[in-house]
Amino acid sequence: MKTVPTIVVAAILLASLPSGLSAEEAEVPIIEETSQEIIESLTENIQALRLSSLASELSSIELGAMSDDQFSVLLSEINSLPEIEGTSTGEVGAEYDIILQPGHYKRKTGATGAQGARVSEQRIVAYIVSHAAKKLKDEQFNVLVVPADGVSSPLKAKVFLSVHADGNAKGCVVGPSLAYKDTSSLHAMHAVGFSLARAFGYEYDDFMKDGYTANSAKYYMYPKVNADIMSGLLEIGELTCPEIEDKLIETSPVIASNLAASLRYIVTLPSSEN
Repeated sequence: MKTVPTIVVAAILLASLPSGLSAEEAEVPIIEETSQEIIESLTENIQALRLSSLASELSSIELGAMSDDQFSVLLSEINSLPEIEGTSTGEVGAEYDIILQPGHYKRKTGATGAQGARVSEQRIVAYIVSHAAKKLKDEQFNVLVVPADGVSSPLKAKVFLSVHADGNAKGCVVGPSLAYKDTSSLHAMHAVGFSLARAFGYEYDDFMKDGYTANSAKYYMYPKVNADIMSGLLEIGELTCPEIEDKLIETSPVIASNLAASLRYIVTLPSSEN
């Protein structure tokens, strides 16, 4: 595989949705710039994260190191992934550690997600969420994976995160972003961004300068989940840019592993530090 160039963007916008969608499908965050609170808290949180247990648990991938055969095997695995084991609409009254939602998961009509040349958004984020959830469940965390629609309400968790991949008709114009509910822990937000940056081989401050943005925003799932620490929607990158699509495919196992590590870190951190 060839080395993929870095992402350089000035602003993050989610692709506009077709008209005629339900309110649930159409409520998508639009992230144009990084919030001032994230910027002001960056230095302190970078220092804390670099000294934390999380830093030593994160991995990076050398882009282009994967052979064509290895890439093909991984691509086939992503595109043939069966339904995520244990996916359900949740149980009202239960208290989960982590609730994960693969973007647009199991939706057949309406806003079904972005489509790249090799993978769909539903497929690649389902792969990432599936592997992250399995890792956390193996460590005895109470993890729920929910589909896009029909989720029970209200659900309760320490953390809620929806994972998406972006798309744009122009191609190669959007980068990774994180939309979060305004009551969320800033340290938790930075931990998620820190883990994604490491997966791509970035230092977190360079990653933000190169195009990653984070800001508070609404998302249709937020009212459905009472999350004590964090509610967020992570866009891992743009599938409609061929170079970035290949980068996301190649990096997807590391994104899953790093995401699991960041979520473990967030839910086990003392409340005074979150």
